[in-house]
Amino acid sequence: MFQESKIDLLDSPSDVKKKLKKAFCEPGNIENNGVLSFVRHVLFPLKSEFVVLRDEKYGGNKTYTDYETLEKDFAEQHPDADTLYVESVDVGEENPRTVVSGLVNYVPSEEMQGRSVVLLCNLKPQKMRGVESQGMLLCASIDGDNRQVEPLDPPAECVPGERVYVEGYENGRPEAELKPKKKVFEKLQAEFRISENLHAQWKEKNFLTKQGPITCKTLRGGSIS
Repeated sequence: MFQESKIDLLDSPSDVKKKLKKAFCEPGNIENNGVLSFVRHVLFPLKSEFVVLRDEKYGGNKTYTDYETLEKDFAEQHPDADTLYVESVDVGEENPRTVVSGLVNYVPSEEMQGRSVVLLCNLKPQKMRGVESQGMLLCASIDGDNRQVEPLDPPAECVPGERVYVEGYENGRPEAELKPKKKVFEKLQAEFRISENLHAQWKEKNFLTKQGPITCKTLRGGSIS
């Protein structure tokens, strides 16, 4: 059987060519990305540079001389909006979720790479500037002339897909998909806050995981959305 998910040492040149033609590189995914792994462990050791061929309307060809710069570009901005990130988030499912977040003006791209986040997963997917967002990355914020935004932080021991619940509601069962017209999230979100000890809360009850509380770094008294 012709297996297209890997390249074997004994593959013929024609088989390798067929597999490479079917390979694709998922934007934002730097953890489990076969194409990036091939570039890092095969192409860079063989060649001194790697060239991404692009049409002139997209900025023309781009040359990389080291893998670290190439990987950094995968925490990319949304192609059609300079305020949006496109993130690839591992939530413990078969494939990562693509999430679009308006954080470019508040969180540097290097702080978005490889970090753990809290994701609302049962919203109805919606397109933002042509890219379907499959969740909402929850952040704390303080509004004003100098608006501040910080993604919420799960405990370091959490694994992708670990469930977040509200203190006292450990056995609650979430709806598979929230109905936008019912405004369920909006009604709950109105009472989300960051406490004085930097815990994320709903009605003064902590957001929790089995490993401990959800927190934020500095924004005491901030709202959560």
